[in-house]
Amino acid sequence: NLTWYGFADLSVLHDLSASGIYANYKFKTKDKNNNTINKDIDIVITQAFFPFSLAIAKAQESNMPLQEWEQEGWATLSNTDVVQSSDIASWFVGMRAKGFKIKQVNYDRKSALEFTLIMKSEKFKLKDASQLPSLKTIGIRRIENKVKNGEFYYLHNRSYEYCVSNVKADEIYNGWLKMNKISKNMKIDIFDASTFGATAMLEDMENKAKVKNILK
Repeated sequence: NLTWYGFADLSVLHDLSASGIYANYKFKTKDKNNNTINKDIDIVITQAFFPFSLAIAKAQESNMPLQEWEQEGWATLSNTDVVQSSDIASWFVGMRAKGFKIKQVNYDRKSALEFTLIMKSEKFKLKDASQLPSLKTIGIRRIENKVKNGEFYYLHNRSYEYCVSNVKADEIYNGWLKMNKISKNMKIDIFDASTFGATAMLEDMENKAKVKNILK
């Protein structure tokens, strides 16, 4: 019973694409003195997409065990030379059918026209996610903070672990971060896309706080 914020990155359809949903879960627990305290964790659920015909070559080039990820349920390998936008849209439809309440889906609009049309036909609210470092840094810092506090749960998804391990974040100006790959052949797309979800959640929290203050 959470509000989920979807995200998708379909920028290069003959390569690794990503989708996912992001949410914050609040709960009560006990501290070491048995006092009740409020806690919260961020949860991210992601899915990788890749053309099956290129999976073996890409696994060797970028050290991505795509077929293993598929067997574990973390990847969808399409039987075509490019990732199918319909597969990614169907993933969101399937998650919604399972009961996940997806408020909106932030996505990178490059190469995403077909995806946009399918998602709109399925009545999803979409938002073009800005790639500006000033905005993306918000999502990166949120995830970084939650990880360091032991308040981040990614379901032990190995494809997400893989992408995180390949990220190098460089500070470029006034605390803003720019994500780079540690090596040209490595991939960071799933983690990169998840920052869209974190940013969308924080923006919605901020908007709700503003409305609450206005109504006071």
